[in-house]
Amino acid sequence: MKAFYLNQPHGPDQDDVPALLRRVADEIERAVGEDEEVDHVFVHRDEVNEYGSCPSAVVYFSPKLSDQDRPVRHLRPM
Repeated sequence: MKAFYLNQPHGPDQDDVPALLRRVADEIERAVGEDEEVDHVFVHRDEVNEYGSCPSAVVYFSPKLSDQDRPVRHLRPM
């Protein structure tokens, strides 16, 4: 599994989550190959600096699996 991490540049607009998600989408299109797929996207708001909250995102991706090789996942009710 591979991963990348993104956050907005530090400054007054660093807490712009929609802008962060647009950057994540652009980076997925650039970094994740046609033979790979996104497994997880996590957004965190755990960093705070002199400008306030600085959300970040982590994207995990891996080689595509055929339906036969894909593990069966049973979802639990929320």
